[in-house]
Amino acid sequence: MIAESGGLVGVSLTSPPVGGDPMFDFPRIRETVRFTTEPAYARMLAVTIGFYSRQPVSQLKAFLRPLSPGTDAWMHAHTAVFPFQALPRNEASAGKLILHLFETGIVEDIIHLITDSREINGIGSSTFKQGVAWIGQI
Repeated sequence: MIAESGGLVGVSLTSPPVGGDPMFDFPRIRETVRFTTEPAYARMLAVTIGFYSRQPVSQLKAFLRPLSPGTDAWMHAHTAVFPFQALPRNEASAGKLILHLFETGIVEDIIHLITDSREINGIGSSTFKQGVAWIGQI
């Protein structure tokens, strides 16, 4: 999906995961992982890829997460964030549109999307405005 972001909720890394660095070990994880504390990157362009399943089999449950508590809808999605720009008109090819973005824009962040459904201070889910999506079955 390529769409304008209404606000993204998720987790990102402060540096690339290269070199076998134990970036997820405590206490280092405090420095290497950044959570959004409010929806971020509003009015930016989001290129999102995700996997969705309703009532996934057990092998998929290790990879997917529930969209909200008590739901049978599960998902895993990542978003590349670009400065907003108008997409070329009359172009429906995902490959060509994404290539255009990488040639003309700069990736601001890569975010693992999550849902923050905490009762009192949860910030909810990512929202998207107008855009285009390609959906297929695996």
